[in-house]
Amino acid sequence: MTGTMPKVVANWRRRWIAVCAGLWFGALAGGPATALPTLQLHLPDATYFEEIVAGTGDNAETITESWFTTDNPFDLNVVGARKPSKIDVIEDVRLWIAIQEEDFEDNPGGTVTLRDGDGNEIAPTGPAVYGTPEPLSPHDIYPAYYFEYELADLEVKTAGQDIWDYDDDYDPNDPGDPAGTGDIQNYNVEYTDFVWLHVDLSGIAVDNDGHRTHYWARVAPYSHDADAHGGGSGDEPQTVAEPGGLPLFGLALWLFLLARRRWFASI
Repeated sequence: MTGTMPKVVANWRRRWIAVCAGLWFGALAGGPATALPTLQLHLPDATYFEEIVAGTGDNAETITESWFTTDNPFDLNVVGARKPSKIDVIEDVRLWIAIQEEDFEDNPGGTVTLRDGDGNEIAPTGPAVYGTPEPLSPHDIYPAYYFEYELADLEVKTAGQDIWDYDDDYDPNDPGDPAGTGDIQNYNVEYTDFVWLHVDLSGIAVDNDGHRTHYWARVAPYSHDADAHGGGSGDEPQTVAEPGGLPLFGLALWLFLLARRRWFASI
């Protein structure tokens, strides 16, 4: 059969080729590139887990992509990066420490104490509130009881400290080149009675013209938050393997061959 390929067949073929090409290049690329977050939480003496079980018994839940520690007290780094480079300072920095609903109600005498790098205690803005803090969206432990803490501004322009992307690829013994500069502030958290704490961070970045717009409202990515489990739950960490390049490559090749076979059958 010769001549012009029917329009329906041509459109169908183009769509299949586009799908196959996307999977092919995705497999070869090994996953999307990541940018340095403006805000991060980092537990310097902890382990980063792709997946781990927190809570106990019927209240156990699976949390994903978080720094996780069983130390109590534990050190907490609040990290602000000058990304994008027009940011001068991050203001209205808030730390959110959440406790699972059942855990909070079963331990009315439980306490959480936050201290700055000089050992000064920082009081929460008020009593614990149930729900999800307004800057955040429901994830992991939320909705839950949470305390709100107001922290010092992050002077990302003038502090000039080296910053890395603190995720599962970060190795403190071999961190590689810094991903940027910014401000790292050190805190310490201690708690009693509660089993599990989940920690998030938010702030508003201000540019060199003094603009504070909705665009500059920032939340530390949920892949860069932190969890603490007092005394250890006895649960073994359960890591999750991400899809590798070879399975994607095989799927792309299979789809390409299938598309080629069907196209030839149609002419």
